[in-house]
Amino acid sequence: MENYSLLMGDTLMKMAVVSMEEPSGGTSPSGGVPKQRLLSPRSWLRDGGGSGRISLISAWSGLANGLNDPVVHQAHDVEHSQEIEETQVEGQDGDPNDQVDQVIPPRPRRTKEEIEARRLARRDRNLEILGHTHEKVLSDVRGRFSTRRQLANFSNHHAYISLVEPKKVFEALEDSDWLEAMHDELNNFKRNKVWTLVEKPKECRNVIGTKWIFKNKQDEFGNVVRNKARLVAQGFSQIEGIDFGETYAPVARLESIRILLAYASHHNFKLQQMDVKSAFLNGPLHEEVYVKQPPGFEDLDFPNHVYKLDKALYGLKQAPRAWYEHLKELLIDRGFDVGLIDPTLFTKRVNGELFVCQLYVDDIIFGSTNKAFNDEFSKLMTDRFEMSMMGEMKFFLGFEIKQLR
Repeated sequence: MENYSLLMGDTLMKMAVVSMEEPSGGTSPSGGVPKQRLLSPRSWLRDGGGSGRISLISAWSGLANGLNDPVVHQAHDVEHSQEIEETQVEGQDGDPNDQVDQVIPPRPRRTKEEIEARRLARRDRNLEILGHTHEKVLSDVRGRFSTRRQLANFSNHHAYISLVEPKKVFEALEDSDWLEAMHDELNNFKRNKVWTLVEKPKECRNVIGTKWIFKNKQDEFGNVVRNKARLVAQGFSQIEGIDFGETYAPVARLESIRILLAYASHHNFKLQQMDVKSAFLNGPLHEEVYVKQPPGFEDLDFPNHVYKLDKALYGLKQAPRAWYEHLKELLIDRGFDVGLIDPTLFTKRVNGELFVCQLYVDDIIFGSTNKAFNDEFSKLMTDRFEMSMMGEMKFFLGFEIKQLR
């Protein structure tokens, strides 16, 4: 029975702070409000819940009544707002669990300036851990910085690529892998001479916003092979007749791709595959379009300037058409013929030899009865664009292709 009482006492006294009154009339010697006393479980049970203390039954009733008891409210505040250390008072029997007078100090409150200073210090410390200081990030990205990563990031690939796609810009700026991918995208803009930083013209009626898109590129087996950061324009804000005119761009028909595969198999030649990196950035624009500076990379000297686009940007309504027209003009100048039914199919005949080329946005498959034509076409494309050579075609638009001969 005694063990049962001690167990219940330990459980109850973890949640209750007992209000004590002085025996001399309920006031402290200074005439103020009665002090709060924190009782240990043993001393509370030993005294039997006598005068000035709640009994075991009343304590149980207070807990059963929920949070309506102000004593329980006070105990909750004390437990979660500050740490109270029990100090041992020398008693007659020297029991360290004797009751101790404890004055509860007021809870300290921080000012807004102190809270903001702590947040900035924590953010800068996290950036330094990641290898780049806050000064290298060109804009003050809102929100808290965190260095926490998902468990998948700590695989064997972590030294080379990140396996987690960030949802926000500040998350990408914390990750060195995604930060490098963002720099690669902006370097493509510079290499292709996509835009020019200018002061916003007074007659400019619309400045289009920009947004970062983050995507992990996978191989045919589903393994992440590259982190891709794409800066896109928010084309939904474009105004027809001002920011764009025609937007139609042809796309390869599935029937054409099947016929090409059958033709290559019948004439016993293999198809090759290549990809144009940042294809839309190569299409020149005929309209005057202005976009905002990319989030996280605003110019510190000219924060209010805008970019005037010289070439198309992903997300613009006319971007696919601008890229197709540019590539079509290049191939026609080199002696290619455009398909009458499918305008994405280009052919070329020389001395009875046939070369075929099929476009699907930035993916190109091609082949010829003469291998020299393949080498000539590959050189033409690599000289004009930045290409990703994939070699023999194995996967295309969901098709798995095995070329055995």
